[in-house]
Amino acid sequence: MTVKFDVILLAGNRPEGEILSQNAGTSCKALVPIAGKPMLYYPLTTLLEHPHINHIWILHQDVHAFDNDNILAPMTKDPRVIMHKSGAGISSSIAALINQEDSLLCPLMVTTGDNVLLSSAMIDDFSDAAAGHDVAVAMVESEILLAQYPQSQRTWLKFKGGKWSGANMFWLGERDKISPLLEFWQSIEQDRKKGLKIIGAFGLPLLLASLLRLITLPDALKKVGKKFGVDAKLVAMPQAQACIDVDKPADIILTESILKAQ
Repeated sequence: MTVKFDVILLAGNRPEGEILSQNAGTSCKALVPIAGKPMLYYPLTTLLEHPHINHIWILHQDVHAFDNDNILAPMTKDPRVIMHKSGAGISSSIAALINQEDSLLCPLMVTTGDNVLLSSAMIDDFSDAAAGHDVAVAMVESEILLAQYPQSQRTWLKFKGGKWSGANMFWLGERDKISPLLEFWQSIEQDRKKGLKIIGAFGLPLLLASLLRLITLPDALKKVGKKFGVDAKLVAMPQAQACIDVDKPADIILTESILKAQ
């Protein structure tokens, strides 16, 4: 893909608080140290170095959250980086940004500040596969992850043909098409770690098809997309590291070991 696109980088705190930042004594999760650098440093560096990314919109409840960090402060002053105040919810914050900022380019990619292992290859693979679709979701199949990192514990969505875990990369196309989907996501956002609740929110037939392993996840995502009038695609990521984000202390240990090996 050669067309430039914007990225929304979610770096705020959950309303219920962040265990990792409490343990580390930092004001927010994005400042939790990973191998001696704040967590946000890693995905932000990768995004800034990618040639096809135009602007990076960092969403945080406090737009001055990184002003006093010696590593992040200079990075947020880059002309391609825009700090934007977020609300309490992820989907509502994204929707507000899309609706408020005409300068935000669509289509765009959404990723998270705890996506420490994000790489240029992942961005290329995802954006190439997602281009031309209204919505795309990056995921990793369990066999790919567990073959390389059997100790990693993820939330799995179980469907015909395999189990899948999210890779914290999303593709959003035209503004008018994705707005209804973002509105719906607000109603189930609190259950984002509960696979069956998310599937059940899209209707009993899809829930039963999932439980009985009668449908693959790519086909299920297409059906969900049709419900909202969008062309939705699952992007199966080949990199095991794509679904390893940093949510708990064990994730820090695993992520730092991977960084050291790299």
